[in-house]
Amino acid sequence: MKIDHVGYLTLDIEKTFSVFKKLGWKKRKSCFDSLQKLSIQFITKDNVVLELIQPRAKSIISESYKNKYSDSMYHVAYLVDSIDDTIKSLKKKDVKIVKMCNKIKSKAFKGSNIIFLMTSIGVIELVESK
Repeated sequence: MKIDHVGYLTLDIEKTFSVFKKLGWKKRKSCFDSLQKLSIQFITKDNVVLELIQPRAKSIISESYKNKYSDSMYHVAYLVDSIDDTIKSLKKKDVKIVKMCNKIKSKAFKGSNIIFLMTSIGVIELVESK
């Protein structure tokens, strides 16, 4: 598993980016994911990628989570060859998976499958490489 990016939850992408810009971050790609109802802006600095995530309407990110943890790290995403094989491997390593969302195709990753796992250490996103 290779770290792909860190998801950063925000209530206002542009306002949040304006602060990151002062620290030298640059915009990369952006999109609106209609399935997850999220606006997404990728930003980079020193080979590190942040995914700024702004929920729109009711989304995969619950309103209570959004209100409690706005403008903070949300998840660590890993690039994997196979989501199913990675989940099996994590379970064999005794990584406690508290909850698992359904696997979906993500517009932000050109239709690649993704899945969110709620673990004892926080939210992990698995992004399947094409």
